[in-house]
Amino acid sequence: PTYCAEHVLATTEVDIVVRGEGERTLPPLLRAIEVGEGLDGIPGLTFRGDHGPASTPDVAPLTPEELDALPPPLWERLPDRVYSFIPVEASRGCRFACSFCSIQHKHNWRPLAVERVAQRVQQGVRALPLVRLRALMFSDDCFTTDPARVSRIADVLEREAPGVGVAME
Repeated sequence: PTYCAEHVLATTEVDIVVRGEGERTLPPLLRAIEVGEGLDGIPGLTFRGDHGPASTPDVAPLTPEELDALPPPLWERLPDRVYSFIPVEASRGCRFACSFCSIQHKHNWRPLAVERVAQRVQQGVRALPLVRLRALMFSDDCFTTDPARVSRIADVLEREAPGVGVAME
């Protein structure tokens, strides 16, 4: 992940990469930018330093309880029909630690409560008129890691999103 962030800095015009849990890193980053402070004290960043790419330590992952408590996205602020689908997050991280994988939080799969996923599906369905496709996109690293849970989420989709396209990354 740090190597990937350094590659982004080397190959694009991006100045700062937020690694890991953006909900932890973005607020202090925005405050630092606003008041002109340095970035080296903010965990979870890779940025253009004075002598090349600089990285701060990784940020602690959000707990399942913290993930469940996150407010819903402000879908009503989306520009009309710019995006193709509404993303829905049902979990973060992965149970496994494959050597070829770039998932940040290996051996740290954190599912949201199925009831919380149902709320996100309901919110996403209400926002579908704002996107080009009538589709929800599950943006989880390992959506299918718990088949019984996937079955419960499929029941939610059948009940809350009939006729809506569903895809997974």
